[in-house]
Amino acid sequence: MQNALLENNLTDAYKNDIEGYSKLIMDVFKDGLSNPYQSVLLDTTINKMPAKLTTLSGTVEGIDVFYSIGIYEGKDNYYQVLAWTPKNKQYSYKTKMNKIIYSLAELKKTEDAK
Repeated sequence: MQNALLENNLTDAYKNDIEGYSKLIMDVFKDGLSNPYQSVLLDTTINKMPAKLTTLSGTVEGIDVFYSIGIYEGKDNYYQVLAWTPKNKQYSYKTKMNKIIYSLAELKKTEDAK
């Protein structure tokens, strides 16, 4: 994350932490939408990782869309999970989308055999 911020001259706009990462991710998503609407960013823990959850809706290429987004801080990496559906189906798929967002778990690294 720090290298990406430095290489793109973004250190003034984004911090090198989950707050900065989530802001960067959401800014990129919102830039791709017409009339974006983002829900409150919820702080939580998912599978022992600090996480931020939100929803985002808007129009992309003439299609009204709804996204459920999870942003996670792993041991050495940040992760993001995105589930989407046409906006008129958001209530039909809300439970399934939440299962996807809550399913991310960081795999344990194994040491190379010596």
